[in-house]
Amino acid sequence: MIFTDLVFVPFLVAAAAVYWLLPRPARPWWLALTGAAFYAYYAPAALILVLGLAAATFAFGRLAPKHRWAAVLGIVLPVAVLAFFKYRGLVPAWSAAPAGSGAPVALGVGLPLAISFFTFEFVHFVADARAGKIERPSAARFASFALFFPTMIAGPIKRFEPWDEQSGDQRLAPEDVSTGVWRILTGAFKKVVIADSLAPFVAPLLTGQPGRVSAGALALGLLAYAFRIYYDFSGYSDIAIGAARLFGFRVPENFHRPYLATSPAEFWRRWHMSLSSWIFDYVYRPLGGSRKGLVRTLVNLMAAMLVSGLWHGVGWNFVAWGAYHGILLCGYRLWREAVRPRLLAGLDEREDGAGRAWRSAVWVRKAASVGVTFAAVTAGWSLFVMPLERLTALVSGAM
Repeated sequence: MIFTDLVFVPFLVAAAAVYWLLPRPARPWWLALTGAAFYAYYAPAALILVLGLAAATFAFGRLAPKHRWAAVLGIVLPVAVLAFFKYRGLVPAWSAAPAGSGAPVALGVGLPLAISFFTFEFVHFVADARAGKIERPSAARFASFALFFPTMIAGPIKRFEPWDEQSGDQRLAPEDVSTGVWRILTGAFKKVVIADSLAPFVAPLLTGQPGRVSAGALALGLLAYAFRIYYDFSGYSDIAIGAARLFGFRVPENFHRPYLATSPAEFWRRWHMSLSSWIFDYVYRPLGGSRKGLVRTLVNLMAAMLVSGLWHGVGWNFVAWGAYHGILLCGYRLWREAVRPRLLAGLDEREDGAGRAWRSAVWVRKAASVGVTFAAVTAGWSLFVMPLERLTALVSGAM
């Protein structure tokens, strides 16, 4: 995790201090400069590519409102670059998720750092420019948006419109400093103290020899991984959100108690929220969303989750993970719209013993829904944390 490097804190403090000392017109360029320096420190070979993509995105975004071809090229270009670097070497040796990684950044040969996050922000910019939501953005503000280093590596995924609105009249507020520092400390605690302490329990999933890992160890490892990835990634997001506050920016929240969700749909409204909202706005809704009947809704849900799986990593296990969550969402939608109304018709209004018992058991039903949803999500992490070949071997060996 880059945010835990010793160089990060002094870099952040120096960048924020200079930012507030500069006149307002120079601040966006300072953010762009510090972002480029931050990226060059970790991935110098990919800096030219990222800067070129950013420049092309800005140019296409300026042309997109009047020229459809510019919008098409502006969307296709970053997606094509992502697909080329991420999937050109799709072989089993590269399909494993990073051990214990909470940030969903796939690793592969030649994969530019954070290219997945750049891609989604750039696609959003061009699509919203084409839709008329972005009016003649300045080069300085776009550069600061594209290269903002606190959110560069693993989000949260930003939107340009709220970013641009915040860029106009910023003042250093004590609340921003105190809140920012507190979020950074909270995130570091989640990552270093909680997430890292769970690593030994996750180890059997990653390094255990098939046939020597019991079913109990597998179950415990999955449970530990569920909390490790949450505290690791939410801690990373807290640090990013807190660092952004030191510059006066409020970026999207990413997590809201996801393991208390009562359904798969609610889980995705609570987990990696900036990604979920992006998938909803730029994949699910353009496909028709839920406006074209139940069957089309189910197809759109599956397509959206497959995109999510492909975005998260390289390997068939990520495709399977996306399909698994697509099945969960489709199953829940069928239950909610087709099965539940018939099975439980009128039960809420009935005045007999069954109706009263049903209404009085609301907390029991909610607790059961939370438990079932958590169990389903935790089972799905098995597809995320390791390649399908290893998962199959571990499960077979534990039987």
